[in-house]
Formats: sequence, C-alpha cells, structure tokens
Amino acid sequence: MSGWPSDDHDDLDPTAALGGTFDEPAPAEEETDPEGEPFVDESESVKVWVDEDGRLVKVYLSNRWRERSKDPLASRFMGALGPAQMRLATPRPLPMSGLPGREVGSEIPLDTVVRRLMEVRQRRRELEGKPAEDVRRSTWTGTVGHGNSTDHKVAVTLERDESTRELVIDEDWARTARAEQITDAVMEAHRMAYSTHQPGEYTAGEFGELAKEAAALGNELMPRPSIRRGGDHD
Repeated sequence: MSGWPSDDHDDLDPTAALGGTFDEPAPAEEETDPEGEPFVDESESVKVWVDEDGRLVKVYLSNRWRERSKDPLASRFMGALGPAQMRLATPRPLPMSGLPGREVGSEIPLDTVVRRLMEVRQRRRELEGKPAEDVRRSTWTGTVGHGNSTDHKVAVTLERDESTRELVIDEDWARTARAEQITDAVMEAHRMAYSTHQPGEYTAGEFGELAKEAAALGNELMPRPSIRRGGDHD
C-alpha cells in the first residue's frame, strides 16, 4: 500500500491483527476501513487505522521492524497513532447554556455588549490578583481508560477524548515475539482501555465561566443577517 517501499511487500505480516493466513490480498476489508489509508511511522515499521472517533481499529507491523530502526517499538506505534488521532482532534466547544447569547430576531445594543465585555475583563484581572488557592478551578470528572493485554506485555492509557496517551510494550518480549503476537497484544490492550473509559463532565471554574461569558458576548458582535419581513419590497 502507499507509503511502503515496493520491494518490501513481502515483509508485512498478513496475519497481524486479522488472524489466519492467505496468499492473495484481501482488499474487500481494507476498502471499508473507516479512515481509508493507514498512518505510518517514520521507520515504516508500523501502520495503523483509526475510526472517526480516533479509536484504533487495525494495526500492521513489518516483520523487519527490528532492522529498520533502533527506536523503541512503542515509540514507533505512537509515531503512527499520534498523527492519526491528531488529524481527527477538534477543539471541545465551551458549554454556553445559561449565558448571554444571541436570540433569534433580537440584538443586545452594542454599547451594552462593550460595557459587559469590559466588566468581564475587570473581573478577570481581579481573579488574576487572587492567590491560586482562592480561585475555583475548572474540573473534569470521569475515568480515563487503562488496558493491558492478557499476557501483560502491552499496556495502554487513554486521554479524556479516548486518544492514546501512552503505550508501553515489553521490549525484551517484543525482540523475540512474532509480529502477529505484538499487534494482537496492542489491539487487545486498546480494546480493554476503551471498555474501561468513562467520558467525563466538564464544570467550569471561575476563569472558565468568564471565558464562556466573553465568548457569548463576542457572538453578539458578529454581523447579523438582515431579516426581510413580509410585505417589504425592493
């Protein structure tokens, strides 16, 4: 596939993370890969596929990964996973409920918006002047997923958004393990981590509340489309 040297097609382990052996390629499954083309690490040892949520769904490991780089194997997996998941990352929107915002068919006068923005900035300066322990901080509740392969040779820790924060591989074991064993363990540890992950809930602290209010007021400064009422004519 793209990204792999043409003289290296035989060194991929076709059974990695799929099971079984075959002599002919199996394009049918790859045609339905959620993210199409895989992401490949710099050494071209690892390629990974992730779904639309950034979850790892399939991984291949070259049989010649030991020859291609002296870097730890875990760092090579992360070298492919990082860009794959980063590409899908989007900023988490700030919750806006209960805050001033634009209502259909109405506008807050410009001078009111400006005055309230100045008030927000003043309150922020006051917060910045307080000792850190006296300022209510933003919190995020939930359980970050952790997972291990059944043989405990691979461990995975997730971020709050379920992207992979850390991947640990027993390098001594990996030096003699088959590519299929390694990819199976990587997938197994990720599946367990996903199963234990519990999405959290964000609660804004004092700085966070000011940021939300400022964003809502900034929304009021955006141009409004003109509304043509019934009976109006050019």
